[in-house]
This record gives sequence, C-alpha cells and structure tokens, in this order.
Amino acid sequence: MAKDTEPQVLVSLGTPLLARATRGFFPAQTTVAECIREVSRADPPDPAERRVVQQIRREVEGVRFDILLVMQGGKIEKARPDQKLGEIATPRDLQTPGGPVKQLVAQLELQSYAPVGERP
Repeated sequence: MAKDTEPQVLVSLGTPLLARATRGFFPAQTTVAECIREVSRADPPDPAERRVVQQIRREVEGVRFDILLVMQGGKIEKARPDQKLGEIATPRDLQTPGGPVKQLVAQLELQSYAPVGERP
C-alpha cells in the first residue's frame, strides 16, 4: 500500500479508438507496465468505463503495441513499459471543488498494430 506522503499521479489511459479514457490515481513509483496491468484487471461497474477497459485489454493482447504519452499541447512521445509514472508525469493546474491544485498528470494511449505480411 502506498504511503500517504508518496506523490500520486493522475493517469488517463485510453486508446485512439475511443473518445473516453479511464482515469485513476497511482503512486509515482508505479511503472507504466504495472499501471496498464492494474487497469486491465479492473472490472468497473460503469458500462462506458467497462468498454474502455475492454478495449485496453484488446490493445495489449496483440503482439505489438505502442504506449504513447500525450503531452500538454498535443505532442506525442513513446513511453517505455519500465518508465515510472513520476518520470513522465507533468504538473498541471486542475480545478477541484476546493479550488485549483497542482497535480502530476500522465495521459497515455495504447496503440496496437496488426502483423503485416503474415498469412496462415
């Protein structure tokens, strides 16, 4: 279990196929692969959230997929599975009911690729 003082990263994880993403807080020391694995195991009660998680599972089932880090301003970079969320997250100003707060945020998208040139 994470210590209360450990920084938390708000992760938005989705795929280019869906307009929605799933969101959750993870300890900054969590790797990208651990985050994806944990989200893939989730069973959300909300039907829309469930569709997102099901698509994430399909994306990572394939032989090849990329993990894309969407930066503020729309720039996209590849992320590695062994990177820690705290290394790739950026501080952003978020509005909360208690007022604005600075929060570490990582927006990730999974993109799978079909094998090319292979036939059974």
